[in-house]
Amino acid sequence: MVLTLGIIGLSDENGHPYSWSAIINGYNYEEMRRCEFPVIPEYLEKQKYPEDFISGAQVTHIWTQDLALSQKISACSKIPYIVQHMEDLIGKVDGVLLARDDAENHYSMAKPFIEAGLPIYIDKPLSLSVEEAKKIFNLQKYPGQIFSCSALAYSKEIEGITPISMIHGEVPKYWDTYAIHVIDPALRIAGKMADKITYFEKNKSFISVTWSSGLITSFVATGKSFGEIYLIVDGVKITFQDTFYAFKHALLAFIQSIKNRTTPIPSELTLKGIDIIERGKIT
Repeated sequence: MVLTLGIIGLSDENGHPYSWSAIINGYNYEEMRRCEFPVIPEYLEKQKYPEDFISGAQVTHIWTQDLALSQKISACSKIPYIVQHMEDLIGKVDGVLLARDDAENHYSMAKPFIEAGLPIYIDKPLSLSVEEAKKIFNLQKYPGQIFSCSALAYSKEIEGITPISMIHGEVPKYWDTYAIHVIDPALRIAGKMADKITYFEKNKSFISVTWSSGLITSFVATGKSFGEIYLIVDGVKITFQDTFYAFKHALLAFIQSIKNRTTPIPSELTLKGIDIIERGKIT
């Protein structure tokens, strides 16, 4: 049985509706080359279809705020059906991909699907405050219904890494939307060492978090338009290179959670990341 998914998009500077759908459905080579995110066809073309792509699921429906945009993404990522209203996805799909990173809209956009009992993957960050994140989680009809993270938490570059004393992460662009790209993988690496925050320091764009285990994590959003996304774990630099792998494995985790009714990311872990984001926003 093929799992059916509906996708919702698009927010500024975020091409996930194209890429997530393509990783599941495959894509139209010529159409994708004309999309406004050239990095997407660049990494898709390095993969072999169908063996490198996700099987057993299909993005069957799409909604965006603009019909022409929906048609464009549909053509690129082989999505057969376009719906006129977001809520039209209810009753037509087994799960929803909310592929927008404008966190201020996540509660209102996710609410009808959560209340309808549909599992939903909400793009990072889930919210910009713990209060709002808890408000979203409180809508859940069952544990694990909501899946949300930076896909870099599923990157192959961090597999098998165990920290001893320190993790530092750095991203370009903005704290609100980009810091999560190093916070989530740092927390995944840290595991139980990221237990309880005992000390927090903010100095301009530099955020330092000390955990009761003794682990120190720190994060920087440079504000620059371009730059590496990387972690330094106990002095060893880890640069994230394989975007396709990270997206694919995050999507697989969500798909498996639907099929098996599992909770791959405990809400408590998601809330820890949101807590750091919120503290980093406070001046």
